[in-house]
Amino acid sequence: MDNLIDRTTCIVCGSNNLETICETSPMPVFQGCVTSPIESDINTPMDWRICTECGSVMLAKTLPLDVIYMEGHATSLGGIWNEHHQLFATFVEKHRCGDVLEVGGGVGKLGQYYRREGGDAPWLILEPNPLNISQPESGVTFVQGFLDHKFTLPEHVETIVFSHSLEHIYDLANMIELLSEKLPDTGRLVVAWPQMDRWLQQGLPGALNWEHTFYVPIDVLLELMASRGFILNEQHDFGDGHSYFLAFSKGKKRPFVTNHDQIANSRYLVKNYWQSFEARVTAINKIIGESPTPLWVSPASVYTQYLFAFGLETSNLAGILDNAQVKQGKRLYGTPGEVESPSIIENTTCTVIINAGAHTQEILHQFSTINPSATLINAMEF
Repeated sequence: MDNLIDRTTCIVCGSNNLETICETSPMPVFQGCVTSPIESDINTPMDWRICTECGSVMLAKTLPLDVIYMEGHATSLGGIWNEHHQLFATFVEKHRCGDVLEVGGGVGKLGQYYRREGGDAPWLILEPNPLNISQPESGVTFVQGFLDHKFTLPEHVETIVFSHSLEHIYDLANMIELLSEKLPDTGRLVVAWPQMDRWLQQGLPGALNWEHTFYVPIDVLLELMASRGFILNEQHDFGDGHSYFLAFSKGKKRPFVTNHDQIANSRYLVKNYWQSFEARVTAINKIIGESPTPLWVSPASVYTQYLFAFGLETSNLAGILDNAQVKQGKRLYGTPGEVESPSIIENTTCTVIINAGAHTQEILHQFSTINPSATLINAMEF
């Protein structure tokens, strides 16, 4: 791909001391589902580099935003996300002041939970490609766009919320600086941030991809925040290695302090993470080769894209299963798989691979209920 964007300095500390850790096989540039032919898909290798000053890891080249966000695709379905949004909405209300601006709110689910949990502040969602919401919650408003220097913070907004969206920002240090400039002195910043070290250890495809273009250890993130004048008021751990809930208020800036203790661990985590997919797909291919029944894969997301990118055997592929109606009838980008409702496997002989991270057990239970005789493979076990 010709229009890749070079990163020559660390997105946290600004150092130009970047070393390559590993390069991947070509990966799909878009995580959603499409109606276009597979011939139009773009797959590009990734070059991951580590900053030898602060231990952050990042893609050496990133994609234009209009490529990776060509359409909305985040649906936030599943019990884990329901619990996450319910508890995070309460956390936001505990720490917010004034009106709320949520950056990258997807389908607006967090705003809906905020209303259901009794929050009454106006809730504005800034989203580059908001999915069509026919009945938005009262007081929840969508605005199309990005948070940048040209964006004017609406009057009365004193709290900015990032729910698993801050890790999508390309230039993290500059974004934190921008937030410091945009928010009033009374402002609050409330963030749900992935426990990325745990995600990497578990081999979750949602950890690093074309949207999550860096790994920043939590200690390094908090140091960056403090250097831009954000004081940590509360940190809450959600789930078993799922997310951190972080609440900040504004204070005095101070110099960023690097910590070389992170470097060796960051290098190991990222390199081992990418190697784990090769081993996982090799093991799965051996199993499905011994059971030539129609093959389904779930869900229709980046989790499944990684199996295909690392060589999943597709000779018996029937399609991809997902509960999200907005995905059904389309094709998962970067794969030949058409998306169907899980109900399609009822009363059939089939094999289903589930590679869904924290959602895997929930999906396994659903599919075993739909079709008790189906052969279900938990990809997260490999």
